[in-house]
Order: sequence, then C-alpha cells, then structure tokens
Amino acid sequence: MFDAITFWLDWFGVTVFATTGALMASRKQMDLVGFIVLGTVTGIGGGSIRDALLGNFPVFWIVDPRYLLTCAAVSVVTFFFAHIPQSRYALLMRFDAIGLAIFAVIGADTALSIGTDPLVAVAMGVITATFFSWMFASSG
Repeated sequence: MFDAITFWLDWFGVTVFATTGALMASRKQMDLVGFIVLGTVTGIGGGSIRDALLGNFPVFWIVDPRYLLTCAAVSVVTFFFAHIPQSRYALLMRFDAIGLAIFAVIGADTALSIGTDPLVAVAMGVITATFFSWMFASSG
C-alpha cells in the first residue's frame, strides 16, 4: 500500500514542481522553450542528482521517459494558462511548498529503499526537494 501511495505522490510531485518551474519561466517572460526547460529541470532535477549521488543508474527518467513527457506537457499547459492567476508568485509559492514536502519524503524513501543510512536518507530527501529551488529563490 505504501508503494502505491509513494508512486502517486512521486508523479504528483513531478507535476507540481514542473508547474513551479514553468511559473518561474512565466515570471521571467520566457518563451515556450524556456517554460519546457525550466519545468523539466525543476520537475526531475533533484531526483536526478539524488540518483546520481546514490549510484542509482540509470536515473529514474531514463528508465521511464514518461517523466520527461509529463514535465513537457505540464509546462506547455502552464505556458497557455500562466497569465490567468492574479498573482503568479503566490501560486508559485504554494506549489513549491507542496513539492518540497512531497519530494523530501520521496527522496528519503528512495535512499532508504536501497539501504542507505538514515542520516544519508535525510540528506537525500533535502537534496531531492531543494536542489533546484536555490536557482529560483534568489531570482525574484
């Protein structure tokens, strides 16, 4: 049962973080390609770094390219609807908070599932959740 919950939380987290990246592209007034790049990097970047650090190759999105397609699709949808919210920043912060929580848990669970020390699992949760957030935090 926990595996099913983790599976759906992972996909929800990827979708939320792809939206966050795409909303940041909107704030920067980027074109569609910029939306897709930021949405994809944000959606799968932290998990990619986590998998690389843990030696978990190939990384998850190479095994299942639907992650890339999901990030691109979410970014395209966001491109066409990002102008609707009155405050993209408030929406961005809400989505980012949801994504941080989900990916911290998913990252730690992934690390624990391959037998790492619990302290390492906590670090992997933090890396998974926050690795690309630093790019956006300082770019108001």
